[in-house]
Amino acid sequence: GVERAAALRRFAAQLRESERMTRGEVAYAASASSTSASERRGDLQCYVACDEDAALSALACVTDALAARAEPDRSLARGRAMVSCFEKGARFRTHYDNPNRNGRVLTFVYYLNDGWDAGRDGGELRAYLIRGESEKVCATVAPLRDRLVMFASATVAHEVLPVKGE
Repeated sequence: GVERAAALRRFAAQLRESERMTRGEVAYAASASSTSASERRGDLQCYVACDEDAALSALACVTDALAARAEPDRSLARGRAMVSCFEKGARFRTHYDNPNRNGRVLTFVYYLNDGWDAGRDGGELRAYLIRGESEKVCATVAPLRDRLVMFASATVAHEVLPVKGE
């Protein structure tokens, strides 16, 4: 709940202050483009073990239970958590989280933003259904505190719209 989001926000701030976060890198884009990595992705990020923080460990229990319900016929192993910070002006253009199908099945996004107004502050997650050359917006999700989003890593193209807030 709200307390977990506040605790995770403090943990993310500690990661940022410790300089463990670095500029995100682009491994694969959903569509070919001549834009540079910094134009495609503007977040700070780092990977952490889920047992590194109590609130993150509690969230991992929730995502594990959801993953088991979403994929009941698979034995899924949880990887490290990616903690990201999108500053004003940052975005992450359309991409897949696992285009090469190297084992990642599900992506979970958990938002920590306090007092966020998507209309004013931007930063929405937009998911697409892409078939060949056609693209259709399936969902636009506001990054509101304590919101958890789950989607298929290999088949859901998505982007983070430009962040206008602090």
